[in-house]
Amino acid sequence: MRHGEAGWQGNSDMDRTLTDAGVDKVCANVEKRRNELQGLTRILTSPYLRARQTADLMAKTIGYEDELIQVDWLVPDAAPQTAIDGLAAMDFKNEHSVALCSHQPLSSAFVEALCGIERGYISMGTANLVAMETELVAAGLAELLWHEH
Repeated sequence: MRHGEAGWQGNSDMDRTLTDAGVDKVCANVEKRRNELQGLTRILTSPYLRARQTADLMAKTIGYEDELIQVDWLVPDAAPQTAIDGLAAMDFKNEHSVALCSHQPLSSAFVEALCGIERGYISMGTANLVAMETELVAAGLAELLWHEH
């Protein structure tokens, strides 16, 4: 999921908060996909405030009660392969449903790289969600299931 719409106020880009419209859109899109998101076993998020707020809204909307996990490889300027490698290195044991809250340009590039889709095909607007399925976390191996705008 890409974070919701954020305002421009804050001491740095990391400190920008969601706008009221951003909060509303995150909640609306997560609610639309509530059934698909109910089985989440982990929610990973960028350390940026707006992504953490988005992850928290997702968790509250679907009743997820576990800890949100912050990872540095979900920041806006991370390379898609760095995020793929970071996700692949996580020890999820038998967990199968993981959500990521991130930013552009990483969000689109990550989905495209993981699914082997031509660059520029996926446009992740604010509060957009996608679902992918893969047996192994590696570039080109995932299948894009749906994209909620």
